[in-house]
Amino acid sequence: MLSPRILTKGADTAALETDRLVVTTTAARKEIPLAVVQEVRRRDSETSLTIVLTDGATHAVAGGNPTATSLFRTPRPPPSPRMVRSAARAAALVSADGGAGA
Repeated sequence: MLSPRILTKGADTAALETDRLVVTTTAARKEIPLAVVQEVRRRDSETSLTIVLTDGATHAVAGGNPTATSLFRTPRPPPSPRMVRSAARAAALVSADGGAGA
């Protein structure tokens, strides 16, 4: 059984680690520091999420299990004051490896 801190849908995964969210698709791998995550919103279904960064940039996350997906929406601590001051750079803190989907 997969951890509720891991979402999977097809070949895509999203793993919630201590300090970051790692999203892996067939096209790319993204590491998003939790310190720059402002909000996690549900998208069109019970298993699709949008990660909103402090600078307004967004990243889509697909999950196959509604229960696990809802755990990703659990309230997060607010960004630190240092991160709020550097909100314009939030997207720059996301590391991405891969092709056009990065």
